[in-house]
Amino acid sequence: MIGLLFQDFVRWFDARMTAVKIYYLHCFYSRILKGYEKGEINPEKINVLDAIHFINVAWNIDVKPTTIANYFRRCKI
Repeated sequence: MIGLLFQDFVRWFDARMTAVKIYYLHCFYSRILKGYEKGEINPEKINVLDAIHFINVAWNIDVKPTTIANYFRRCKI
């Protein structure tokens, strides 16, 4: 039974990460467009801090703490 719960969790988490990837790409492409508007050279190059910031924004937009807590409560983990 625990294996099935874990499989459900992995599927749920993967679905959440698909949404996070979409928000990440939105942040990334917005940054590129702003760079072109400012006339930056190679605006598509980002550093690790920028990538972390994009992921943080994407995660906070889509995955709320109550969502995670509700899932674990429902699975009784």
